Amino acid sequence: MKNFDAWTMFYVLHEMLGFVLWVLLALVMLCAVLFAALLFRENGIIAGRWKQSQAFGLLGGAGALALVTYVSASGLPRAGGPIDWFLILAVFGVGFIGSAIFFYSIAGWLAWLRRRA
Repeated sequence: MKNFDAWTMFYVLHEMLGFVLWVLLALVMLCAVLFAALLFRENGIIAGRWKQSQAFGLLGGAGALALVTYVSASGLPRAGGPIDWFLILAVFGVGFIGSAIFFYSIAGWLAWLRRRA
């Protein structure tokens, strides 16, 4: 594989995750819209809520590692080379960031609904 092809990565992920890939993609798009709308409504990020969502981000990173370990043939004990550890850190980072944004958005919209009521 001399050239990187995004479609090849998509098909590999689809083979590994199946229907879960579509659920995750829908969740990513929904989360992006909710986060952007919340930032627009509040004119920025609220620090206290962001700190709380980062704590939940740790759980999301661990969940991402658990999902990847479940769907792949190798696990964390079999990680040998530097690229394996880089991939483990990347999966944790993506799970951390994604879940932190998700929890920030949910907490922000719930706070907005409570203020309205």
